[in-house]
Amino acid sequence: MPAHSEQRKTKSSDSARIVSEIARVNSLQSRFRSMLKGHNFRYFLFGTFPAPGRPLFADNVLATNWPTDLLDAYKFRNLLTESPLIRRLERTVLPVPTMPLLLARAPHPGHKPQDGIFINEGFSFTFAVALSDSEQRRYVCLMSGRRKVERHEEMAMLMMALLGAVDSYSARPRATDVLTPRERECLRWASAGKTSREIGQILALSNHTIDGYLRAAMEKLDAVTRTQAVATASRCLVPAFDG
Repeated sequence: MPAHSEQRKTKSSDSARIVSEIARVNSLQSRFRSMLKGHNFRYFLFGTFPAPGRPLFADNVLATNWPTDLLDAYKFRNLLTESPLIRRLERTVLPVPTMPLLLARAPHPGHKPQDGIFINEGFSFTFAVALSDSEQRRYVCLMSGRRKVERHEEMAMLMMALLGAVDSYSARPRATDVLTPRERECLRWASAGKTSREIGQILALSNHTIDGYLRAAMEKLDAVTRTQAVATASRCLVPAFDG
């Protein structure tokens, strides 16, 4: 494949991923805005759970409406990994409904912290929970406001709403879902070691047509070679390839 063609394919693939990620984040923010309104919270933060290889605050946040000054404080001082709330969430799968944030915006200049914690009315209560998606990726969800969530029924409703947000965000369509039945069939025969000529004879199609189906499948699977496309499809389409 010519270098300029490969570059165009890579740029097109990268652009598609960026557009997809923006759409997922926008959908996530809409869900959280609805939850804020439905449960009378003011602020939210959703992000990947801090891990040893990914400790920085800015690397973890996926969506939030925190004030800029608060975001900057956590970002530049890397307060996320120091947070007692995060440490608590590391040890439990249950929601943590009462512990305040390590740092929240001071209500006015010159306000003195108490026990290292600045509090304003928007962060006087935080409902926090760590959740995992179907692939065991872990996320942290923080909902903050002036009121407490104390009734078990409301906690359950909020947990279900947060689980729905995680499930919706983490659901990534498989690349193989966009393959046509004919493209899948050509890949299946290619995985069996058949050449384009042999596949054409089996399907009563020309070599040129078979090559076209396989090229289209390669582009959709972001594969550089036919072998790579077959390997990718084999991992994702095991039942179809077994048949």
